[in-house]
Amino acid sequence: METLNAMNSMQTPKATRIWPVTGNFMPDFTRPSTKGQPIPTSDYHDCNHDHSRRSLILVFVGARTAEYIADPVRSSSSSLLHDLARRYTEIVSESAQVLVVVRGTLEEAVQLQRYDNLPFPVLADEDGQVHRDYGAMTRDGRTASQAVFVAGRYGKIYLSSRASDGPPLPTVNGILGSLDFIESRCPECGREEL
Repeated sequence: METLNAMNSMQTPKATRIWPVTGNFMPDFTRPSTKGQPIPTSDYHDCNHDHSRRSLILVFVGARTAEYIADPVRSSSSSLLHDLARRYTEIVSESAQVLVVVRGTLEEAVQLQRYDNLPFPVLADEDGQVHRDYGAMTRDGRTASQAVFVAGRYGKIYLSSRASDGPPLPTVNGILGSLDFIESRCPECGREEL
């Protein structure tokens, strides 16, 4: 018993937080959508949902929606969301889906979708847990930040970009280039991605 108590009282160093990066598999999550239903990301790459298996473009919107709408010109995600909406047909033809994850309430997510007339699902991450899991936070870890991830049909990440890392987020052309690469690796998706 003393040994167990001694072990419990020992301080262990905090583990370094590892965010999803290129080459890893994305952590799945479920969040409510503006359409009124929760969307589980596993539906897009789960073997039990083969008919809907698609690549995913995850866009994390860091600022609260009200701030984004008040000054969309200053938001780096503003032009990206606009470009993704404009080229959404092309994205769908690549067997991909865009999911926007808003760090805010469902009402804010609805407001964003209506304001920008976004044709793809917008999800609310009210408690910020998904933003934390994906490292879509500022360096101090206190407020949400923008991030973009592109994952293949089996959940493998092919592009990861977090604004807090310094480089600018990818353009829509960079994202489409990732989708082209995914298709070249798995044109029929009859086998797992390498």
